[in-house]
Amino acid sequence: MKVLRKIVFTLIIFLGLWRVGTVFAQAGPRLYFQPSSGNYEVGETFDIVVKIDTGDKESMAADALISFDESKLKVNKVVEGDFFSGFDYNIENNNGKLTIYLFSEQALVTNSGQGNIATVTFEATDEGTAATSFLCESGVDTDSAIWDQQGNDLIDCAACGSGSYTIGESAEPTNTPAEATNTPQPTNTTAPDQPTSTPSSLPETGIETPLLIAVLGGGIMLLFSWALSL
Repeated sequence: MKVLRKIVFTLIIFLGLWRVGTVFAQAGPRLYFQPSSGNYEVGETFDIVVKIDTGDKESMAADALISFDESKLKVNKVVEGDFFSGFDYNIENNNGKLTIYLFSEQALVTNSGQGNIATVTFEATDEGTAATSFLCESGVDTDSAIWDQQGNDLIDCAACGSGSYTIGESAEPTNTPAEATNTPQPTNTTAPDQPTSTPSSLPETGIETPLLIAVLGGGIMLLFSWALSL
């Protein structure tokens, strides 16, 4: 009976890992942002890398139609990536749209795998949560696409990424009142010196990270051993 339980337990773990691997394997060529989230202040500029992943599929061109929240973000600059040799783009800040065109400048020359297609510099213009996404719809040729040599669109719209960026209020400078800076301070030269004791360091409190990791790891190993002994 114990042997049967161990076999069943092992099969459950194996099937779970196989299922996770299958889900990742089914994802087709896609576009995504890096990073896909972050915290910034109003007036701050930050870079987002637009990335491509074709897997093992050969591609010779791509179109990235990016939608962004024009009330909170503005595109300041777009710099070419290294995945394709041909590059062009169009910025529509008023409409919250950025279109990036990529292509191979040499006939029948393709590329596959992962790479950068562009680096976009955004400026945070207002507080709130600003979203970015790829305009992509299966079966539509006028949106984001990844093209092969035969002109087939390989992109998996469901696998494309999105972004969400939190824009906070910019820090206000601290002004010192003029009266405080111009008021002379009294000087006491007759008071005896008072001994000053400054501790070299504050006492440490809490649980050390290595100890916490060791405790958690030991607990997991005990649970695993208990399951195998059933």
